[in-house]
Amino acid sequence: MLITAWTERVNKTSLCSPGLRVAVLVSVSLQCVAMICQLIPAEHSIRTVLITFGEFLISLAVPAVQNIGVLVLSATWFPPSERMTATAIATLVSYLGSSFSYVAGPNIVPDVADGNFTYKKGHKIDIDLLRNHTSPGRLAFIESRINDYLYVETGMLGFLFLCVIVYFPAKPPTPPSLSSASTRLEFCSGFRTLLNNKHFLLLLAMFSVSCGVNWAWASVQDVIFSSVGIDQKTAGWLGFWANIASLLGIVAS
Repeated sequence: MLITAWTERVNKTSLCSPGLRVAVLVSVSLQCVAMICQLIPAEHSIRTVLITFGEFLISLAVPAVQNIGVLVLSATWFPPSERMTATAIATLVSYLGSSFSYVAGPNIVPDVADGNFTYKKGHKIDIDLLRNHTSPGRLAFIESRINDYLYVETGMLGFLFLCVIVYFPAKPPTPPSLSSASTRLEFCSGFRTLLNNKHFLLLLAMFSVSCGVNWAWASVQDVIFSSVGIDQKTAGWLGFWANIASLLGIVAS
């Protein structure tokens, strides 16, 4: 009966107007697949490919819920007088989660150090020293802590996936405003319209370049800061407070 009901529901839903629930389901599902790829035991070279592929899937999945999903959620579930507050709260929670990730990672996975030997030439980490002097036991320990970190992330993501499966309606039973109840463009036609809009493409390029450079730099800032003698925990706290500063800017705006 459950399979029949699900089939009927899918048949009634157009692929060109999937709605927020389907977008969130696809996003969380991609992230679950990405985490599973990163946890597959394999040779280091193969696992590097799997982890890179997993990160690629996450980069595809996250914007649907972190950027676009926030706007659609506030426009669908809240009246105009409450949408700015709803959008701000959702954005704040997202930045807060990113802030704690900068602290959690360095505290779960240790720095590249073995006793007093820190794999540094001057202030900068020397990759050749790291490869040639790290003992197999030390490598196994660091790998186990990386796996622990991934297991924690996978568990949290699995819980969120279960919550979305159990209850995440596409829209409220009663529209909160006339604009929420208005007919919107189907996904395919809206997507084609945006691709033909030069102003949208310009805004997209500006957002992608600015945010892409910032996020790529922030993800490896511990390696960048190592050249001036800053360890990864301190670099993590720098990333944490940078996100908190962004939160304060959002609150002020």
